[in-house]
Amino acid sequence: MDNLVTAASLPLPLKLASLHKSLTLWGWALSFSGTVLALYALTAGKADAGVLMMTAIAGFVLTGESLQRIGFNSLGLSEEMAEQEN
Repeated sequence: MDNLVTAASLPLPLKLASLHKSLTLWGWALSFSGTVLALYALTAGKADAGVLMMTAIAGFVLTGESLQRIGFNSLGLSEEMAEQEN
């Protein structure tokens, strides 16, 4: 657990830290929204949630997870930037 990679543990430039933070927060918000819509669709009592609702749920969750992955992968850019500066 001591070797966890987080934005706080890396020397990030201000612009990259802002990008990581905004991508991660948007990812969490979209994934949470998709989860809330899925729970609503399951508990609404309707037998058919509808194609539009399921498409929206899938879109929110997939977009949110993609943004979180992009945000996490942007942490690797700090190592490349540090190597270029040296």
